[in-house]
Amino acid sequence: MASETPSWNSDRTETALASFVDGGPDEGVAAVADRHVTVSVAEPANENCQHALFTTVNLLARLHPIVDEVTVALPRDADREVHVPGVDAGTVGEAIADLATLIDSPVTVRQTVDPDEADATLHLGAGAEDATVSVGSNGWLVHVTTDGSPTPFSGQVNPVGSYTAACMGVAEVFKTMLRESVGAENVRGRVTPVESVTFSTYDYTVDRADPANPELPDVVNLHNLNVVGVGAGGGALVQTLSALDAVRGTIRLVDSDEVSASNLNRYIWAYRRDVGSMKAEVGKRVVVEAHPALTFSVQAHPEPYIQFSDQVDADSLELVVSAVDTVRARKQIQWDFPETILDAATNQQGDYVVLRVAFGEGQCLACKHQGRQDGVTREMSVLSDQIGLETETLVEMNTDNAAFTREQVDQVAAYVDGDNDITVPEPGERFSDWFRLHCGHIDLGGADMEVPVPFLPVTAGVLLAGEVIKQRHFPEAMVDNRFTHNMLGVPVERMHRFTNPHPDCEVCGDPDAVARYEEKWEAAGKPAVINFINEEYPANRSAEGQADIVAYLYRQDALPGTDPEVRTRQILEGVPTATRNHIDNLANEVGLVEQHEPQGGRSFIFHERTEERLYDEDLGPIVDEEIERLIAHVEDDAEVRQFVAALLDIDTTDLEPEEVVEAIRDQLFAVGDEEDRMDLFDEIAQEIEAADVEKDDHDYAPIGWRRTSNRYTLTQRAVDLYEGER
Repeated sequence: MASETPSWNSDRTETALASFVDGGPDEGVAAVADRHVTVSVAEPANENCQHALFTTVNLLARLHPIVDEVTVALPRDADREVHVPGVDAGTVGEAIADLATLIDSPVTVRQTVDPDEADATLHLGAGAEDATVSVGSNGWLVHVTTDGSPTPFSGQVNPVGSYTAACMGVAEVFKTMLRESVGAENVRGRVTPVESVTFSTYDYTVDRADPANPELPDVVNLHNLNVVGVGAGGGALVQTLSALDAVRGTIRLVDSDEVSASNLNRYIWAYRRDVGSMKAEVGKRVVVEAHPALTFSVQAHPEPYIQFSDQVDADSLELVVSAVDTVRARKQIQWDFPETILDAATNQQGDYVVLRVAFGEGQCLACKHQGRQDGVTREMSVLSDQIGLETETLVEMNTDNAAFTREQVDQVAAYVDGDNDITVPEPGERFSDWFRLHCGHIDLGGADMEVPVPFLPVTAGVLLAGEVIKQRHFPEAMVDNRFTHNMLGVPVERMHRFTNPHPDCEVCGDPDAVARYEEKWEAAGKPAVINFINEEYPANRSAEGQADIVAYLYRQDALPGTDPEVRTRQILEGVPTATRNHIDNLANEVGLVEQHEPQGGRSFIFHERTEERLYDEDLGPIVDEEIERLIAHVEDDAEVRQFVAALLDIDTTDLEPEEVVEAIRDQLFAVGDEEDRMDLFDEIAQEIEAADVEKDDHDYAPIGWRRTSNRYTLTQRAVDLYEGER
C-alpha cells in the first residue's frame, strides 16, 4: 500500500505500523489505513498555538497511509506570528495551505469552519467539546488530555513546549486510531491513552502542583553547537532552535547524506523539493530563513563526522549533539572527548531516550551502545542466511552505514532469486536505508530493530533542543544523564534517572581516556579566560587584539548576557588592576555593538554624534563632513584656530586668520586614506574636548576609534565575533 505518488515513500511508516499490529505486515497496514483526522484550533492568534498547529499538520500530513485526510477546523483566521520553514504567507490559514503544498504528500489537507465527523479529533487550546485529544502549552509545560479537561495555550512563548504538545497530541491520536481499528488485544505491547497530564519539558516532572517554568532569555546563546546527524531527530532540533526569536553563537550541521524520499515521512524540516539535497545544507537553510538578519554563524558540513572532526578546532567541540545511527559514529564522537554530548535514540516499541554525557559522571556514548554490538552481530548473522552476504561484511556495513556495491547487489540478487519479501538493494543505496525497509518483512529472530513511528524521533529532537537551551541558560534543569518515555504509554517521573557507567567500558572505563578528557577541559572556564587575558592583554591593544578578547569572553559566558556581574567580576579578580579596567570598559561598551551588529556580513563603525551606522563605502564622505564642521569652528573662534594649528605643527606667525584656516584644511585633507583621516580628526576632537577652550554649540563626539566599541567594529574580528568565531 505504499504511495504511488512520485518522490513520496511511505514504506517506513507502513513498516513501523506493522511492528505494532499482530498478523502480517499487509494486514496491519490495512487495518489502520486511510483515517480522517480533524485538527480543531481554538486560539489561532496565540503564538504557542500556532507553533503547535503547524507542527501537528506537518506530522499528520506525513503519516500516510495511516492518515488519508486532515481537516483543519479554523473558526477564524489570524496573522501568522511564528516562522514556518519555506512559508511566507501572512495568515494562519494561508500558511497551512502553503505548508501542505510544500510537504506534497498523498494526505489531503483542507480547511473548514464546520468539520465533518472524523476518526479522531485533536483539539488545540481551551474549550474542547467532544475532542478525542486536547493539548495546550505554557512555556516549558505541556498539557494533554482525553477527558475534556481544559488545555489553554499561554502567552509565555516557548517552541520546546508547544512543539512537544503537538507531538504528544499526534501520539494520542495514533493510539486512539490503533486501539479503535484493531482492538487493544491485537496490538503488540501496552497502549495506554493519557487521561490528563501536565508534562514538563524543563525538568521532566509530571503533574507537579507548582512546576518550575522560567521564561526563555531574550537571546539564546548557543556558543559552539555541533549537530552531528541531521536526520529526523537532529533536524527537529534544528527547526526548534530556528523558531527562537534571537540566537547567538555558532551552529555546525554535520551530515554526509542526502534527503531521500523515504526520509520524508518523519523529517518535518524537509519537503519534497529537498529530495536529493544534502541534509546539512537543507538544515542550514531552515535556520537562515528563520533569521535573515543573521547575527550568528550556521555552517553546513556535508561530510562524514571523521572528516569534520579532523578540520574543526578541538576546543570547538564544547557541545555535540549525537543524532547518528551507527555504533562506530557514536564511538568516534566519544573518542573526540567533547565537553558535553547530548544523544537521543528511539525504538520500535515507542520509546525514546534523551541522554546527556558529562564524561566520567554517568553513561557515556560507548557505555550506552556497548551492548548493542553483540546484538548487531546476531542480527547480521540471521540476515546473512537470508541475503547471502557474509556476516562480517554486514556488521561492517551496519556500523559504517556503507553503500552497497554493484558486486554485493548482484550477490544478493542471485541469492534471494525471486523472494518477494526481500527487495534487492540498488548500487549506492545506504545500508540503513535498505535495512529499515525490511523490518517486519525479514525474520531476524526477535531482534530489536529501530524503526520508530514518525512522531517519535521528532519528540526526541525537540527535547534535545530544550537540553541545548538549558545547557547554556538553565544548567540546574539539565537531564541528569537519562530520560526515557514510551509514547504509547503515559510519561512518568521515575523514567528520569541516573545511569552508572559500564564497569568495562572501553572509553570512560579507561583511566588514560579519563586523563585525556580532564587534560583537555581542565583549563576551560574561568582559569582559561584569566590566562588568555593575561597573555594577550594589555600587551596587544590593537583593534584585532581587543576584538579577540571580547570574542573569547563571550565564548566563556564572561560578558553580559547570562550572568554578567558575577562571572565578569570573578574573572577580573584574577587579572592585574590596569588590565581589569581595560576589560571592564570593553564589557561595558559591548552593548553598543550589540545594538548595531554587522548586517549582511558588512562591518561598520558607530557615528556617536548622529547615532548612525557607517559602512566602509560610506566612511569617506562622513569623515569629510565632520572635518568641515571642525573647519567651521576654527573659522569662528580664534582660540580654537590657534589651538588646532599648534596640534598640527602649523607656524602661524606670518599668516592671516583665513590663511591659518586654509593651512589646517590642507593638512587635514592631505591625508589620503579615509581611516587615517578619521583617526586624525578624532585625535584633534579629543584634544579639543579635553582642553580649556570655548566650544559653544560645537559637538565633538567622535566617529572613529576613540570608544572601545569602535576600536574593533571596523575589523573582520567584529564579524567573527557575531558569527561565533574566535
